[in-house]
Amino acid sequence: QVKIIETLASTLADHAQNMTGTANITAETLRHAINDVSSLGDMLTSIDLPSNCNVRELFALMDDDGDGKISQDEFQAAMYRWRFCGEFQRSCVLQMSLNAMKRMLVLLQASLEDMRIKDGDRLSSAPSHKQITQEDGKRCVHASMQEHDPKGEIT
Repeated sequence: QVKIIETLASTLADHAQNMTGTANITAETLRHAINDVSSLGDMLTSIDLPSNCNVRELFALMDDDGDGKISQDEFQAAMYRWRFCGEFQRSCVLQMSLNAMKRMLVLLQASLEDMRIKDGDRLSSAPSHKQITQEDGKRCVHASMQEHDPKGEIT
């Protein structure tokens, strides 16, 4: 099955190259490839994706870096994980994704803070990054670190 995945990834990249002039796969390229390459449709059907999973959702599952394109490597990695990962490995992949999102939020927050400082505190009326009041009136510290109550619930 590893060889089949590698062949499908290469076929999909070739299909994208022929359609768009680039080997990066878009949602539209994926849609066409599923219709044109029966072995790709068969492989995806055998994975037991969620009911009514459409091409856009499938694409989002494969687009690991969220750039709107799937490279041949991203396609292969997604297929390997779907075919060969157990429950623990899937949990690890999910945690890696969550951690990557947290990291992006921290970088975004730092970038916004830099912009605020460079802007001469023109945005000083905005909530401080150290203390933000939520809609329910409760306050949390740093946007990436919420206060916890003694019961362990996020407030």
